[in-house]
Parts: sequence; C-alpha cells; structure tokens
Amino acid sequence: MNDKLKNFPITVFAIVMGLAGFTIALNKFYHLDWLPKIFYEIMLFVVLTLFLLFLVVYLIRLFYYPEEVSNDFKHRIRINFFSTISISLLLLAVAFYTYYPLLAIILWWMGLILHTYFTFKTITFWIQHNFEMKHFNPAWFIPVVGNILFLL
Repeated sequence: MNDKLKNFPITVFAIVMGLAGFTIALNKFYHLDWLPKIFYEIMLFVVLTLFLLFLVVYLIRLFYYPEEVSNDFKHRIRINFFSTISISLLLLAVAFYTYYPLLAIILWWMGLILHTYFTFKTITFWIQHNFEMKHFNPAWFIPVVGNILFLL
C-alpha cells in the first residue's frame, strides 16, 4: 500500500476535469429539457466526491512523501499537472453555480488563487530551465487553459 501512495499520480485530477466538464454539459441538457435533473445532480456529487477523495490521498502523499511531491513539482512534464487541481476547482464552481451558488463562489475563489499561484510557478519553471524541442508536449497547455476559465 505504501508503494501505491508513494507513486500516486498528480495526473489523476485530470479525471475530475473531464467529469466536471461532462457534468456541466448535463446541466445544460437539463436546462434545455433534454434530460432529467437527476443525472446532473448525481454526477455533480460523484465529481465532488472524487475530487475530495483524490485531494485527501494526495495530501496524505504530501505528508508521508514530501520528497516525491517535490520531485513531481520539479519534473518538466508533471509540474504542468498541478494546475489540474485548481482547474478542477474552477470547473466544480461552474458546475455548482446553478445548484448551490454560495459553494460555487467559494470554489471559484479557491481555484482562482491556487491557479494563479500554479501558473506563475509553472511559467517561472519554464523560464529557468533550458528546454529542447523534444521536451515540448500537450501538457504544457494545461496551466494556460485554466486562465480561460477565469473569463467564464
């Protein structure tokens, strides 16, 4: 079990991002009278539960294996995935807005502050390291894409 916790990936929050986007779509389908509201509500709480579960496990990993989390933060690809935590908060805020606006506002501000930090930290990392063309990959879009959510 310790080995699984030690290697728990930061990329797992991308699952929350995808499911939160799906939940937002279900909400739109409900508002268009294409689907009953129950599908949206079930997915809303499934996504929130998954996010909280992943967050707790990752915080436990941070507590027991801080050097592993630090290594992730210094890795040229995995550093980009820390933004998936804040983007998940922003997407959850959008998903919760019509259901529970007060929670949505709290999630929004938490996501905004955290994403601003991760964006600056990631861009600083990019500037400080000399990357070759072979190091560029689609994961580099993650921190930047989260900034688009600020406009929603």
